[in-house]
Amino acid sequence: TVRARTSLVGFKAHAAGPMPAGSEASLVMHALSGGYIGVCPVDGGEINVCGVMPRRRLRAVRGNLAEAIRGWTADSGADQPYFAIDRQPESWHTMPEVAIQRSRPKLRGVLYVGDAMGTIEPLTGQGMTMALASAHLAAAHLSAGAHLSAGRLGADRVVQLSYEHAWRTQFAATVRSSRWMGWLLRHPHVLSAMIATGRHVPGLLPRVLGAAHRRSLALAAPR
Repeated sequence: TVRARTSLVGFKAHAAGPMPAGSEASLVMHALSGGYIGVCPVDGGEINVCGVMPRRRLRAVRGNLAEAIRGWTADSGADQPYFAIDRQPESWHTMPEVAIQRSRPKLRGVLYVGDAMGTIEPLTGQGMTMALASAHLAAAHLSAGAHLSAGRLGADRVVQLSYEHAWRTQFAATVRSSRWMGWLLRHPHVLSAMIATGRHVPGLLPRVLGAAHRRSLALAAPR
């Protein structure tokens, strides 16, 4: 297992809206010093607020996420939150340490799916999708492996290697790209410079942003 530890805390809650004018059906990302916040509409007239923030900010206010967000946005020079975040602590879902990892099973006959195989930067919102898609991919390889003879490597090892190759073909590029996108959002001054440059380089921003999004869930069964 290769694990990249961070000092980030993940958080999520539903808050009173509305979304900013003109973005009612959109996902709005706020790049802040050391982290980011994503906001999108959900049912019931509320908005989903989620992101990652430096752990030190949460410690400084003894775990009060609403206060931490207000101070964080103010110190980053961003607009104060346009959503009501004064929620009870139990309303928040948190992850104390956001980590990006990739793993390879050591035992033959074992396949990893979802975060066990590899995690993606939280900003993409594709963690659950990747888990389901990789489970589908693993099932297809297991089904194909049932017809293999043992051979020199052993059928289970052949399936393992075939699945790993297919997983990396399907997900590895997006995982790498989204990791860079997460880094940019955690460094808003660098992002601002890139946006300014993008105004003079046609197609730069769409390529950078589009690379962090996996466009298709189409999975071909192994032959």
